[in-house]
Amino acid sequence: MSHIFNIRFSSKVILFWTLLFGWGLLSFASDKDKDKDNELGYSVKDPKLKLPLEKLYSHGHHALYFENLGVKCNDCHNFSIKSDSGPLAPLVNIRALKSNKKTCHECHLGQISIPRRNQCSLCHDDIAVLMPKDHKINWKNRHGVKAQFDGDACKQCHQQNECSACHMRRDNMNPRVHRGNFRYMHSIEARATPASCVSCHQSQSFCNDCHIGKRN
Repeated sequence: MSHIFNIRFSSKVILFWTLLFGWGLLSFASDKDKDKDNELGYSVKDPKLKLPLEKLYSHGHHALYFENLGVKCNDCHNFSIKSDSGPLAPLVNIRALKSNKKTCHECHLGQISIPRRNQCSLCHDDIAVLMPKDHKINWKNRHGVKAQFDGDACKQCHQQNECSACHMRRDNMNPRVHRGNFRYMHSIEARATPASCVSCHQSQSFCNDCHIGKRN
């Protein structure tokens, strides 16, 4: 009797492990099929398509397909102002970005190897809309005090060499461009590098105040 029981028990054990092994093979095959679909890198915008596998995604293979669907870059790459993915994320608003899809490709197709900070024009048509509110009122005279008390805020967009471009030394922060004989030489320098003047003197009438007799 015990011999018959042992045979039946052994048969059940063998059947159990056989079913378990078979189920494992089916699951593995199913996962492989999913991986195969994921390798195609399709978007979830179309219900027929699978969730993309990030590192295997090919923009080139699917650009025309997505264009026909009306899917844009920012449908997948979200630059929402509510994003918290990085320290500058709260400053970036999708509504201020260029609408042309070539903007993405300027970097991603290798035309620009490493975009530098403060190169706002790479992605934005109107840089004025990005300027912080406290930069718009008498900022030329107030920015030094702000930088001394909250330098980290400046570093989010600006680098140290931007300060050095205008200032001689960090102790007294005298303007580097205004040398002792600046009154006689400034016209030459203004013709050679007008952009250096405009970085501080932005009023259109600033030059005319002297050159048409308003200042003596």
